[in-house]
Amino acid sequence: KNIRPVDDVLTGLHINEFVAISGQVYPDEFGSFSDWIEVYNSNSLSINLGGLYFSNDENDLTKHRIPINAPQHTTIPAKGYAVFRADALPQLGTLHLGFEIASQGGSLFLSQLFNGTVFRLDEVYYSVQETDISYGRAPDGSSNWEFFATATPGARNSGNSSLRLDALSKAPIVFPNPASD
Repeated sequence: KNIRPVDDVLTGLHINEFVAISGQVYPDEFGSFSDWIEVYNSNSLSINLGGLYFSNDENDLTKHRIPINAPQHTTIPAKGYAVFRADALPQLGTLHLGFEIASQGGSLFLSQLFNGTVFRLDEVYYSVQETDISYGRAPDGSSNWEFFATATPGARNSGNSSLRLDALSKAPIVFPNPASD
């Protein structure tokens, strides 16, 4: 199946886009609107995210473990995407996380526990968010973050999806994946 084995710390996974205040964009499988986080796999092989962790708390990087028993939902194809619901309702399914995204600014982390050590695979620090405006990397996996009036969950961030240029001054601090200048 061309799936990368987990025999080391994973690379090439990016928190790629998210919405912190969902009004009427991208309902979940139950028709409800909630915060969401998209992960992009920039690798040439599929990666199963089962066993990795999401968090919105730098002091608790293992806040929510992605279930390992549903690879059909948690495997991201090469150059593909997975979208998780940050709705604080993990009982609703594999792709639902145990926390929400702070709309007044905060941070998001994707981590891996490997050989007893927690490794930050990706993180983003962000400022105030607005209803139904997504915040994402353009292009996918890059260090450039932009606000999008048209969210693209599970699809390519082209950078031309009605950018809100006035909001670009709210630049995040991105460390370490990827970073430049």
